Amino acid sequence: MKQLLTILFTILLSTNFFAQTKTNKLNITHLTENFYIYTTYHSYKDEIASANGLYVVTNNGVILIDSPWDTTQFQPLLDSIQAKHHQKAVLCIATHSHEDRTAGLEFYRQQNIKTFTSLQTDSISKATNQKRAQFHFTKDTAFTIGQLSFQTFYPGAGHTADNIVIWFPKQKILYGGCFIKSTEATDLGYKKEANLQAWPTSLKNVQQKFLQPKFIIPGHDDFTNLNAINHTLKLLQQNNIKLSAVNFAPIKTFALTDTNVTAGQNYTTRQIKFTVSHYTLLPESFPVLDSIVTFLKQNKNVVVEVGVHSDSCINPNCCDRPTQNRAQSIVDYLIEKGIASNRLISKGYGKLRLIITDDQINKAKTEEEKEAMHARNRRVVLKILSNS
Repeated sequence: MKQLLTILFTILLSTNFFAQTKTNKLNITHLTENFYIYTTYHSYKDEIASANGLYVVTNNGVILIDSPWDTTQFQPLLDSIQAKHHQKAVLCIATHSHEDRTAGLEFYRQQNIKTFTSLQTDSISKATNQKRAQFHFTKDTAFTIGQLSFQTFYPGAGHTADNIVIWFPKQKILYGGCFIKSTEATDLGYKKEANLQAWPTSLKNVQQKFLQPKFIIPGHDDFTNLNAINHTLKLLQQNNIKLSAVNFAPIKTFALTDTNVTAGQNYTTRQIKFTVSHYTLLPESFPVLDSIVTFLKQNKNVVVEVGVHSDSCINPNCCDRPTQNRAQSIVDYLIEKGIASNRLISKGYGKLRLIITDDQINKAKTEEEKEAMHARNRRVVLKILSNS
């Protein structure tokens, strides 16, 4: 009987949500108790896409999780909350640095709503000119507002380097944001800042920490299916299978923890990020850069080439100049951290050494597959030149 009631509730919740059309700029759906999903819409890839946020009514005001994607709906959301609950929003937390989460932070701050992100999110938002919060937390943090308690959790990189989830322990509600994909999703969506290798492990960290959630709220589309995490893992598996189908030439590699390396060995990373069409390092790159610093300090005789490689989408008229500037930015960072300049050589290869050729990429069936292959070509390679 309990299982039947659960199924009926899910059907009713789903019907209530989908009865509201995308012609409404703001849709609000009651989830459970004092929890509500608000959904706004924005153009993405020439289609109208939805974005879910959450608000919770407490004795001491309303908590917003993320802000509307549609910038015209910042005030209407507050107005709707005031009209329905006779309460004002007092706190807003954004779950990562993309505009479908952070766009309203500055507006809400001006309304005397306390706005929060992780310090990592703030660093990325600052570098990418996204809206920023007034307050920041540096580790997993518990909040208590009125009768409500909840906690933030950083599971590791996935959709972005800074994505967090939010857990409401009493109600067993897991708010995943864009880190978790809806069961309606047919692909991983925007992946240019994703860590596809770390994402599965990060998802499993969430599954192990927050057992038997009653609700899982993804950042987009349907939020009524508890299989969302497993579905996201399936999408990642499908993506990685497609990439592994491409034949890669074997290369001699080393790890940053190695203390016995030889000339010709390579270390490859895709976790060093730059501002778009520029060579300024993003803060999310600093952990791997600092690991390289540690490696070079432990291997004091090693001389390395820092090579930056692009995909084939860059302007053919300026081939390797942007990657040369980016390579030099990395070298400058290492020098600033105490590595001698005569141990470092910067080299921008542009698109001269593609791992996946354009012919292979053009055989992919979808744009998502093509982008994943282009992303494979975008990399930084640390090559050992000598160790003597």
